Amino acid sequence: MASHFLRILLIFHFERNCMIIRRSLRGNLRWVI
Repeated sequence: MASHFLRILLIFHFERNCMIIRRSLRGNLRWVI
């Protein structure tokens, strides 16, 4: 049970980080263009 819960937390954390990275990349692209 605990391992399954930790796995879900890791996936959620990774997806959230990807969203933040995409936003920062979009901001950088706006500045560059």
